[in-house]
Amino acid sequence: MTTTNRVGFPKTLDELKSARYRFLDHGECRGCGEAIEWWETSAGKKIPFQTMDRGSSPALPHWKVCTEQDSFRKE
Repeated sequence: MTTTNRVGFPKTLDELKSARYRFLDHGECRGCGEAIEWWETSAGKKIPFQTMDRGSSPALPHWKVCTEQDSFRKE
């Protein structure tokens, strides 16, 4: 069973892969300009994550640290 953090996401790169998340591409946040990685969940939803080192690097959704996160919120 995969261990998840408070928001329900796997905690490491290895856990992302075990949970059948699929790496899509590298990108740049259009809000803050930071490098991100796009991943797709097993349900087909796309999620931006902080850039991760290979192995057991922490998996952190980018919106948790983005300085412009409020500009992406839907009303």
